[in-house]
Amino acid sequence: MANEHSAFFNPTVLLLKSTPINDTFWSRQDEEEFNFSEGSDNQVLVVPVQWAAIAALIAKKIIEKLIDKLIDQMFADDAIDLHDLLAKFVELIAQVIQQKLDDRDMDIMAHQARSLQSWFRLYKYGHPPDILDKILKDAHDLTFQAERFAFRTVSTFAIVGGLELVAWSKRETADRKIKGVLRARAKELVATSDSFRPALEQWNAGRFTPLRPWRFGYRYTFQGQGHVVFGPGMEKAQRQRAAHIEAERAKLYDQLLAPFYNEVQPQWQELTAGRSR
Repeated sequence: MANEHSAFFNPTVLLLKSTPINDTFWSRQDEEEFNFSEGSDNQVLVVPVQWAAIAALIAKKIIEKLIDKLIDQMFADDAIDLHDLLAKFVELIAQVIQQKLDDRDMDIMAHQARSLQSWFRLYKYGHPPDILDKILKDAHDLTFQAERFAFRTVSTFAIVGGLELVAWSKRETADRKIKGVLRARAKELVATSDSFRPALEQWNAGRFTPLRPWRFGYRYTFQGQGHVVFGPGMEKAQRQRAAHIEAERAKLYDQLLAPFYNEVQPQWQELTAGRSR
């Protein structure tokens, strides 16, 4: 019988390939959640966990008020490196769309990810409020960087946006004078993520050139490859080109955005309503 997390392991969805990394790896302990566990002496792998599963787990722990447990698991001293995890997901998205981010942009995000992980690890010891403020700044800066690239860094946006919400939840708990910040920030993140779909559609359409008359019909190119629609009818050619655009859009959506919109955004929307369990 399928369980609520089965979609996370659908092979048709973008997954993190098994890659040697650090000295721990993600494993599935049971049907409900993920934990870090010790690797073997010979080789340690990141098992194929979809980025949306990690982001959804983060949001789930906020809703269930189990944030401290989440922080302990994600930022243990022997836990997986956040920068390496985010970089691998961005790399896999780049392979899907055949377009890499600029090295300078990647360096900025890498620095912010390392800083964020360092502050979270320090925060576990005593929960000092000044470190929480540093976490909020680094998480917000990294989320903002991911926003700039929309669907191309949706994996980073989903995971780090969730970690920023973790920090805001802790901030509200620490200072009772602050109310509604978590809900307000969740609303902002949901609104920002709504722009990813039209951004993907626009980018996808830009990969197609306009129709041009050709001696046997009409011609257009997709990513530099020519496509011919035989026959004299312009309307037929337009329909075929439009169908091709839609097919490529659907393919990208399934691989890049469906995991976020199906698994992560609904839980963020729960936070905008102020719901907890």
